[in-house]
Amino acid sequence: MSGSDTRASILSAAARAFAVDPSAPLVDVARSAGVGRATLHRYFGSREELLREAGLDSLVQLEQALKAHRFERQAPDVALESLVGALAPWGDRLRFLLVVSELSQEPSLKAAEARVDEQIMRILLRARDAGVLRQDLPSAWLFATFEALLYAAWTAVAQGDLAANDAARTLHETLLHGHGTGHLAGARKARPR
Repeated sequence: MSGSDTRASILSAAARAFAVDPSAPLVDVARSAGVGRATLHRYFGSREELLREAGLDSLVQLEQALKAHRFERQAPDVALESLVGALAPWGDRLRFLLVVSELSQEPSLKAAEARVDEQIMRILLRARDAGVLRQDLPSAWLFATFEALLYAAWTAVAQGDLAANDAARTLHETLLHGHGTGHLAGARKARPR
């Protein structure tokens, strides 16, 4: 394995391990990456450095994945569905990023996170402005509920309560229709008196 492959393997293993347990021992991270602890320390001098670098790596990869979808060329409803589909495979990394944002005040991490959040917000606002999402909801609420649904989907997949290939569809349908049945069946029926 080349040096860059080893580094990438350690970063990926760290993201998986810290997403599940922010206090995971570095020996577990090294084992998961297929390297010894001494090798891990050759690449990353401290737990804090590994945490920061794994966070930056995750954000850079996520930014690139989102840019590759060219959401701005899609109709707002299609862009929203594409966004959900694009984020679904990133469950472990995104759970890890939530952990990192709580554990680190690193300016470079905060800046990268803000860029990703901005990309997501643009798609949500386009969907809201086009009437795909409710127009009476504040933008902060749209983002917060979207993020909460993403987290719920990844957690359900990790716990075995939701199949990974159902996560994007379930998340998208919940985002558009909530938990009620009125919208799915068409117009609301009048309640019997």
